[in-house]
Amino acid sequence: MLDIGLEVKILRERIKMSAKDLAEMIGLSQSQMSRLEKGQRRIDTKVLARIAEALGVEPSYFFRGEAAPSEGVIQPSLPGSLGKEIRTQRRKRHLSVEDVALKLGIQKYQVRDIEAGKKNLESGLAEKVARLLKLPPNHFLAFQEGQIQALEAQVARLNLALAETQRGQAPDDAAGERSGIPIFGSVADGYSFEFDQEGRPVGEPEEFLHLPSVPDEGAFAVHIIGDSMEAPVRPSFAEGDLAVFSDSPLRSRDFALVRKNPSSEGEGEVTFRQVFFDPGGKVRLQPLNLNYTAEVCPKADVLGMWKLAAHLASF
Repeated sequence: MLDIGLEVKILRERIKMSAKDLAEMIGLSQSQMSRLEKGQRRIDTKVLARIAEALGVEPSYFFRGEAAPSEGVIQPSLPGSLGKEIRTQRRKRHLSVEDVALKLGIQKYQVRDIEAGKKNLESGLAEKVARLLKLPPNHFLAFQEGQIQALEAQVARLNLALAETQRGQAPDDAAGERSGIPIFGSVADGYSFEFDQEGRPVGEPEEFLHLPSVPDEGAFAVHIIGDSMEAPVRPSFAEGDLAVFSDSPLRSRDFALVRKNPSSEGEGEVTFRQVFFDPGGKVRLQPLNLNYTAEVCPKADVLGMWKLAAHLASF
């Protein structure tokens, strides 16, 4: 389930609003707002409605599911199941379980099991159900694909939420210094950071990111700049997303942050692209946005490449 307090905090920070200002706007004390965002205070529908209005979103932004909140408390839920969709479509057509069982030539308990999610809907039976309910043949397949996409989006939101809460909160190391994955630069700065003699990015981190799935050693993160890596389907990387890179070995078709020899005096151009190793020692740097063209350069012109280890999409 979504952590609503965390969602409130992320959205508030995204629009550059302080917790104190939001608390004053909705009639809570600063300590109440702090407990709310930490998940230590229950959020009833009236408070959530005031929060949504203050942040410029609909209350539904903070939860999923078709059911209304019960007992004045938001209970987020995952998208409805395929069985619920069949039940909804059946009831719209004023058909009973007995009617469906008779027309499909199966037992009533089988219909109930399908609607309860206890029995899988096989492809042949799915086509019969679609015909009976006068739905397009691919209706249930499209419904399941939509479910999967909604769940993937929710997982991505939760991963981003986890990363947001763990920024700068990684434990100190034995020397008393902050550990974690350093985040270099900002969207406004572009890919602007320095490199040491070994070609590794260095500088003063904007903050730190703690991701248990990515080892800290040698990894670093930057904000995606521009729209050259946006695509209508996944994978797609929007400006402002966080991308974590490591020095793991690269293969053709991997995504990487690439540092090239400067065309004139300077530190050298840094860009994010999908990398292809072409015959003859050439490297093709491929954008995902078709409005941009690929660049082919000799491998000797590439000063460094870092493989994409994690992508935290902004919503």
